[in-house]
Amino acid sequence: MEELEQQHNAVMQSVRQIFGIGMSCVEELEKMMENDVTEEYIKAFTEKCKTQLMKYDKVLKTEGTDRSELHFENLILEHKRKLIAKRKNSEGIVEALLSLRVNVLQLAPELKRNFVDEIVRNDFFSIAEKGDKFLLDLLEMPSKSVKHALYAMISVTVSTMRGAEYLITNGYTIFQRIMDVLLKKQQDGSVGQRFCISILQKMSIKESLAGVFIKSGMIEWIIKLLERSILAEIHIYSLDFASALLVNILHSNETLDYLEKETSLVKAVGLYCNNR
Repeated sequence: MEELEQQHNAVMQSVRQIFGIGMSCVEELEKMMENDVTEEYIKAFTEKCKTQLMKYDKVLKTEGTDRSELHFENLILEHKRKLIAKRKNSEGIVEALLSLRVNVLQLAPELKRNFVDEIVRNDFFSIAEKGDKFLLDLLEMPSKSVKHALYAMISVTVSTMRGAEYLITNGYTIFQRIMDVLLKKQQDGSVGQRFCISILQKMSIKESLAGVFIKSGMIEWIIKLLERSILAEIHIYSLDFASALLVNILHSNETLDYLEKETSLVKAVGLYCNNR
């Protein structure tokens, strides 16, 4: 029954994509009717449509559980190509990232882990292929929309252990960059803060990151955020994920050793709990 449901979900995802391709083709044809276009342009457009449709035709004809994996692979590679092609165009980057995220959010919960596995296997952020530079360059773009779309897709990616490990394939540079943004540049309760806390909380399941959290002052930052929430209202999402992040950090033996020397932090947590 579960396998049948997965196949059904894969087929429905393909149907949605085919419908979207069809609508895009109609819009493009309407533009062609309004403008003079060359025969070469029409041929190139036709081939592009065929290529896109054939991907999903293959998915629909595939039998068994491979169908969902094939659909995910096609979807991720298609959006990866768009992301690379539009890497200097803010609107194009946002469109590619949000389109892929919408597809993820439509999935049944049991399929989301498979989707993240395919994100890693197909190296969506080119971390294995190009190192951290590609993703870091995108994160450095000034557009808030780009940053938010990136944070949202990274948050999806690190929702599994394999996804979290993917982000630190080449070390802690990307992880540290997101942490620095949270510690220095985000307004309490802002969209950016909520996404950054969400990413770090999901990654904190890796106990090996506890030392990086400690050295960056994350424990102190969370305690100050919780203290500020006593005096001013802060978005519940920020507070929930920050509290969960703190709990995960506290589970580490390295953190316990650190708190034995920093007793003032323990008192601050106790004071916050007493005031809630």
